[in-house]
Amino acid sequence: MQLNESIVIDKDVATGELYLVNLESGKLFRVNQTAEIIIDAIKEGFSVNRIEEIVCEKTNGDKEAIKRDISLFLDSMFEKGILEFEAFE
Repeated sequence: MQLNESIVIDKDVATGELYLVNLESGKLFRVNQTAEIIIDAIKEGFSVNRIEEIVCEKTNGDKEAIKRDISLFLDSMFEKGILEFEAFE
């Protein structure tokens, strides 16, 4: 999986908030710190399992709850066109 080519990441320097901007639709998405960890891991090309491990390490949260929340978050990002599957050449 990867970010859609039309998505630009912007961080507000004053507030530290992260935004995803869809240049095709003009939609703006604000994401929280955990989502920022997930997005960074996606950009690095990590698998969903590795993303779950990273979030667990950085948040010290409940592993099963984190797995469920990541699954819901990724599903939502695919539905909104933020994420897409990588094309193999």
